[in-house]
Amino acid sequence: MHLAPERFDLAIASDLSRAWETAAAIGAACGIPVEPEPRLREMRFGSWEGLTWDEIVARTPGLAYEYGKSPRYYVGEGGEGFDELCARVAPVLAEVTGRLAPDGRALIVSHAGVMHALLRVALDLSDESALGITFVPAGVMRLTGAGIPWTLARVNEPMAP
Repeated sequence: MHLAPERFDLAIASDLSRAWETAAAIGAACGIPVEPEPRLREMRFGSWEGLTWDEIVARTPGLAYEYGKSPRYYVGEGGEGFDELCARVAPVLAEVTGRLAPDGRALIVSHAGVMHALLRVALDLSDESALGITFVPAGVMRLTGAGIPWTLARVNEPMAP
């Protein structure tokens, strides 16, 4: 496993199945227990949950071209906006940082929306910059630092088979 030789002092993950199973496999390979963290769950899409963008637009045609797919502008009924997601994720990042020694390393396994929020919070990026990064499935993002702003060391590092 790609991350098996690495040292982590703390491992947390979304408790939703795909992220949790990935984190559990990495934790087992690295010899570290993984803590569930519900605040790392994917962005809540409300009435749009499980729909493709085309299906959302078919139900609400005015959305088609005004701003693209940006969660900065669109929130399904009962859903969560990007600002709300960032507010949910920011304390997690602060708590993780507070639990680590200065040279500590944390493994955080989550979802694309949360990773966009982490970029905005950790790097003090604009919404456009944070949302402008496309993540590959199962890719590794590496951030370094101990305070805001952090540094983005790598993004979309592939997981070796």
